[in-house]
Amino acid sequence: MNKISKILSLVLLSFTAGSLAIAEVKMGVSYGAIDMEPTAKEEKFNAAAPIEPAAQEDIIVPMGSIFIEKDFGLVSIGLDVVPYDIESETLDNEQFASRGDGEQNTTNGKVKVTIETPVMIYALLQNDAGAFIRVGASQANVATEETTPTGSKYPNAEIYGGHVSLGIEKGFGSNDLSFRVEGGYSGYTNVTVVNDQTARPTKVHINDMDGFTAKISLLKTF
Repeated sequence: MNKISKILSLVLLSFTAGSLAIAEVKMGVSYGAIDMEPTAKEEKFNAAAPIEPAAQEDIIVPMGSIFIEKDFGLVSIGLDVVPYDIESETLDNEQFASRGDGEQNTTNGKVKVTIETPVMIYALLQNDAGAFIRVGASQANVATEETTPTGSKYPNAEIYGGHVSLGIEKGFGSNDLSFRVEGGYSGYTNVTVVNDQTARPTKVHINDMDGFTAKISLLKTF
């Protein structure tokens, strides 16, 4: 987190430097979504525990963001921020365990995942016709709020992403306004967290957080 914060500070400093007078700055808002099929699996530290298969779910995550970018000539450098936390729905994890008398015990856990204020730094290469390619890297904090039968809690974690997209920008009106349409691909690092139980700890693995993206943007050039 500290490394990302330092990088962001340098980017913001470049936007406010005297070179602004000789280079275009664009500011805007975006709305888009990513379609992904992440998997989640709990790994118990008890060797006798059965190996549970990973659960997979197809989800579409919408998100809006604000951005600012500066044209350095061959390439533009930008900063894109989702100015709010992205919360998942509360997920139920119902589990069954057989007892010695042949009956089953049922336990029900609930979990909500919150991605806190994702931030992306990107480079954008654009031709005279408005077509562009964007390559970016992002960071966010992932917080979980869970209710488990054992009362255990999982810590927060950091997640990093890589992004690439192709799109086109077109101007309209007479106020230096334009819009962008783009599509691409995003991939995120896997997340593994260990709960706070020292006697019977477990790990949770969240993998395969990648997928195709689509985004539209409205921006103004200064």
